[in-house]
Amino acid sequence: MYSQRQYYFSRLARSHPILKFINVYDRQSFIREYILDNIFICVFAYIFFYVTLWYANRVMKRIEKSNQEMLTTVEENRNKLADVVALKNKRQEYEEVVMKAKGAQRITARHLENEIKKINYELMMTTDKLEALERIIQKRTTGEKSRNKVLELSQQEGECTEGSNFVTDSLENVKVSVIIIIHFSN
Repeated sequence: MYSQRQYYFSRLARSHPILKFINVYDRQSFIREYILDNIFICVFAYIFFYVTLWYANRVMKRIEKSNQEMLTTVEENRNKLADVVALKNKRQEYEEVVMKAKGAQRITARHLENEIKKINYELMMTTDKLEALERIIQKRTTGEKSRNKVLELSQQEGECTEGSNFVTDSLENVKVSVIIIIHFSN
């Protein structure tokens, strides 16, 4: 069948020379050389173009997926960075509070030291005054003892005069009265 067509077409081509250009079976005909080969090339180019588009689309989807992963990683890193900045700010606030507390502690320590020195000074002064009073009281008690002896002797002899009023307070009453006097004098 093929040979018959070729034979028929070649007979026709001989009778009409223009048909020589469209003879599909002849490799050197115009249609076979320029058009059909180009159509095959175009079909292959078309298929190759769509294959490359499909591959490019696949690559673009992979890139989009990796970009999405990168964006989530970047967002996580931003959140972590914000947390670190917040922690740094909290640390600075903590350090400021600690520094203020240390300053207040130093001031309080100085104030307490001054108060302790003041109280120590007052204690020393009070101790000195008490010692002086004890000396006075001892002198008075020794004087009273001697007066009591004189009084006893005079009572025994009956020579007690009316104008001599000796105080016969006990030692504790004298100390209490002296402390009260010192307390009200300050």
